[in-house]
Amino acid sequence: MELESSQRYHIGPHKEEHMAKNDVWKDWEESLAEEGISLETRKNRNSGILQTRVTGVVKCPSDKLWKTLTTPSSYMEMMPKTLESDHLEEKARKKELVCYQRLDGGPSSDRDYTLFVTWTVKETKQGKKYHREWKIDNESGPDPVKGVVRVDVNEGNWTLTPMAGKKTKLQQVSYFEPGGSLWAMVANPLLKEGAKELFRNLKEKYPD
Repeated sequence: MELESSQRYHIGPHKEEHMAKNDVWKDWEESLAEEGISLETRKNRNSGILQTRVTGVVKCPSDKLWKTLTTPSSYMEMMPKTLESDHLEEKARKKELVCYQRLDGGPSSDRDYTLFVTWTVKETKQGKKYHREWKIDNESGPDPVKGVVRVDVNEGNWTLTPMAGKKTKLQQVSYFEPGGSLWAMVANPLLKEGAKELFRNLKEKYPD
């Protein structure tokens, strides 16, 4: 077992700056290719935490799938362990959103954070292609809650590419550090399972 995979990670004051440097990442490795889902992971050399990249095809038009993923009530049904998802401020013309979320942190404490979200929409021959990105913006959200771990690193994106037959290719890239005292060797399996569970829920809602 590598030392970094079993050590407890610590988020330093310049951690988010380091996230952007390619040299902190190991190479992508395929973790799963079944159930119509492709899951790849790569480890951050500083934290030992995995970034996930999961891709699959959902039998649902891109417009409808986008609405499912971006409407708080349906988002909470699809995203594992989401207890709250509140749109605090949305600027539709600028395609910007501030969103607060709280997660069931089992087997540890709940986690919460505020995100700054941006998105783009592009017309294609098959329909609309959507791209959505997010990053931490805790200063724009509510104050920390006693007993809830405030997450300092959460960044990623969705890409929804329309396909023939009213289908959509969805790719999610996510890097999430749970914070607190959760060990990387405990957090990583949970992160991988969460990435897969999103696609399982979508495929159950929109079966082939």
